[in-house]
Amino acid sequence: MPTPRVLETLSAAGYSAAQIDALQGPFSKDLNVELFKRAHAQVVVTKESGQRGGIQEKIAATQALGIPCVIIRRPPMDYPEVVGNLAELTTQLEVKYGR
Repeated sequence: MPTPRVLETLSAAGYSAAQIDALQGPFSKDLNVELFKRAHAQVVVTKESGQRGGIQEKIAATQALGIPCVIIRRPPMDYPEVVGNLAELTTQLEVKYGR
């Protein structure tokens, strides 16, 4: 994330401005390819971010470059209440709150 705090932390760790790509994604496959090339990436480690986080574009970029992509999965969560659509939500709220 290109926030002042992150940039300060990287600078304090000894990274120069030329070594920091302060951009906020998600990015296209082509931009990921260019960023991975610039970093001389031999492997990409990313979290399971879903479509909104651009995971497919990251995977496509690593495939295009022939480098491994390690995906860290989100831990399963046991939510106390789960609905699949707005109608179910409405019903659940009516039952719980009597509206």
